[in-house]
Amino acid sequence: MNSTFVVGIDGSAASLAALRWAIDRARSSANSRIVIVHAALTLFPADHTGRTFYREDEAERYWDDVRARVEHGYAGCVCEAGVPVVPRTVEGAPADVINAVAAQEDADVIVLGNARHSAVEELCLGSVA
Repeated sequence: MNSTFVVGIDGSAASLAALRWAIDRARSSANSRIVIVHAALTLFPADHTGRTFYREDEAERYWDDVRARVEHGYAGCVCEAGVPVVPRTVEGAPADVINAVAAQEDADVIVLGNARHSAVEELCLGSVA
């Protein structure tokens, strides 16, 4: 059975458990694949004048680090398990991004873990649930 699993990842233990669950299910279904999505809001928002409170290179470094974790860390685990994987890192509200990716990828299942973050942690790390 062909199945596409979209898994929201934020680095929490709960999201990694969700990824492991999806890997187990995908391995037991022929021709399945996993789309890993890390979504976060803008790390450094602008004020009402449009002026930002960060240096451009800080934001670039942040997204480079996120992409490296998703593409080499999480996606590597899925590849090692023998499941085709598509890594995605997207800036935006996590729920909106995950729904949009699921629609674009014609997902059969959306898999999320739920970890409680403080408001500051959620702003910096993103949230998938």
